[in-house]
Amino acid sequence: MSAIGAPRSDPDSSADGWIGAAERERRLIEERHRLLAENARDVIWTMAADGTITSVSQAVESLRGLTPEEAMAQPIEQIHPPDSLAISLGYFSQLVEDLRAGRPPQSFRGELEYYCRDGSTVWMDVIALPVLDEQGAFLELLGVSRDITERKRTALELQQARADAEAANRALLAANRALERLATTDGLTGLWNRRELDERVRREIDRADRYGDVLSLVLFDIDHFKDVNDRFGHLAGDLVLVELGRRVAALLRSCDGVGRWGGEEFLVLLPRCTAGQAHQMAERLRRRVEAEPFGVVGRVTISSGVVQRRPLESAEAWFHRLDQVLYRAKELGRNRVELELEPGAEPQR
Repeated sequence: MSAIGAPRSDPDSSADGWIGAAERERRLIEERHRLLAENARDVIWTMAADGTITSVSQAVESLRGLTPEEAMAQPIEQIHPPDSLAISLGYFSQLVEDLRAGRPPQSFRGELEYYCRDGSTVWMDVIALPVLDEQGAFLELLGVSRDITERKRTALELQQARADAEAANRALLAANRALERLATTDGLTGLWNRRELDERVRREIDRADRYGDVLSLVLFDIDHFKDVNDRFGHLAGDLVLVELGRRVAALLRSCDGVGRWGGEEFLVLLPRCTAGQAHQMAERLRRRVEAEPFGVVGRVTISSGVVQRRPLESAEAWFHRLDQVLYRAKELGRNRVELELEPGAEPQR
């Protein structure tokens, strides 16, 4: 019997007691981790440095249709489709290189695609953390893979919807441009049509009145074009019209414009251009048309009228004077360029 007042021995205060408490704490922590791993929806796994999977939580079965044992037995080539496989192998390669060089291994965070038992795939957000011992030596990778398939599918669907919408917008813009071309250009020559010519002329009239600029028009047509169609057919005649439009467009400045006024008539709009300058351009065109044959049709000539707009003159009055000048060019023998006569002047024959 011990003496009264003597200290009583406490088993938990001994060294063996401290070891027992630590062991119970360790087992409790391991049990908690086991319960978390078995019941978590995320897949928790570990992997050795050589790529061998050393553990996989039960959640893998609900996500991939594989038991933990089956998942652990899979080579990495059977785990990921090619793109995700390349990402995984790249990380493992860098991990091995860091370990060999004595560098601290880096963690991984990324989205990877996994094969399922039935051949489908799931997407997971993956975190892999290198676990080191007290001396800093690598022990294993601890990973957590969270299912993001629905989020990924939604993102891909949204991306596809955006791509479809962009494609639809591009198609709509192309259709609008095509409709605009149909509305503003001549279907045969690709030049402005009469409606667009009229609009452009009136726009230039407004600008000329605002800034006091000069403005001229050249109206020309093909001499005896009916004979071309009668002798060689309308297809040959169409080719002449197309080639003529190409030749006149090649002679113009960037600010000028040309269109098919109707039939074999063409109208050239020349902003900031006097009648004399317009006459020079029309004469260059006349010589070029006459000098270069038009395929099987051969030599073709044109007659042109040139008129400079008077200050504040209406489009209708201007066009009327232009028609008269072109008519005079035809009366005087065709294949010529005529300017509007000054009052009292005699036409040159």
